[in-house]
Amino acid sequence: MTRHYVRSSATNANLTTDYVDHRDEEVMQALVTAGALVALADGELEVVERDELVNFVDRQGFVPTTSPRDIADAFDCRVRELEDRHCTNVIVDTLRPLAGRSLASVVVRTAERVAAADRKIHPGELRAIKVIRRVMMDLSSGRPEVGMKSVTSPRSATECQHCGAVLISPEWWESAGPQNTVAIWHCAICGNEFETIEEGADKRASDAELVRAFFPSLLVA
Repeated sequence: MTRHYVRSSATNANLTTDYVDHRDEEVMQALVTAGALVALADGELEVVERDELVNFVDRQGFVPTTSPRDIADAFDCRVRELEDRHCTNVIVDTLRPLAGRSLASVVVRTAERVAAADRKIHPGELRAIKVIRRVMMDLSSGRPEVGMKSVTSPRSATECQHCGAVLISPEWWESAGPQNTVAIWHCAICGNEFETIEEGADKRASDAELVRAFFPSLLVA
């Protein structure tokens, strides 16, 4: 005799709620890590940077089950961890769940919003954004280490090929063989998207090594 097992609607609802809560927690942890890393990169954490992260994440509905207060608390907690400078694995581990997913670009967008919150972009903030991009790219590939030309690759700025606007940093970049790096740019002024290819010697470093190597320069305070 065949037995049929029916899962109650209450059980299904609980599982759905647990899944959504877990998913929102992963997203929030990744976003506050990116935001805190950039906020500290110029050596001066400003209230406007914290507020920008909280407002941006809440306004965009990235973590609908999480309150602005909880987002702010998570950000403050991550800042304290980063200030201790013994959290290389925390950075990599909190970014890992979003690597290779559609929300990976949101991590970079959040970092950029925090960097621009005080109306000026510090070189340390640009380096932090590049490190975040690199880590997200490597984690999505599933490889512990991949080639990169240098920490300044691709170039930190270029001009839009359509309207000539200065673009601070690419949307994404990745290795294209042992010597080349492909950068994907998006112009917020005219909406143009284009690629650039840069040539240079290849270097290899793991994500943890990359974060650890640049920790003194990223967190200059």
